[in-house]
Amino acid sequence: MTIGNVSGGIHGSKIVGQDNIEIGSVTLNIVPIETVLGHALPQHSLPALRRTLEWALPYLDAVYTAATRAALAQLDQQLSELPSHEQACLQRVRAKYAKPANIFVELVADS
Repeated sequence: MTIGNVSGGIHGSKIVGQDNIEIGSVTLNIVPIETVLGHALPQHSLPALRRTLEWALPYLDAVYTAATRAALAQLDQQLSELPSHEQACLQRVRAKYAKPANIFVELVADS
């Protein structure tokens, strides 16, 4: 799973491998994290992923702790950029649907 370019949307997402997760420029092996947690990492919520990675930190060895801290730094950056991307998306949707559209279509039938 890639949680990389937030501005790119889901179109830039790809599966890296079952044991790795990409967060920005950091590739993180999730097997040790899921092992200490006893469950899989959340895949649909950046804040939930961040909380889960923080919970795992005290139980990881030094190598995985450093990689996890780097991933947390990338998540912090992405989470701080998220509101601006949400606003841009909202403006695009408003602009798209602000145009008048034919709602009623007159039906013609033979009797």
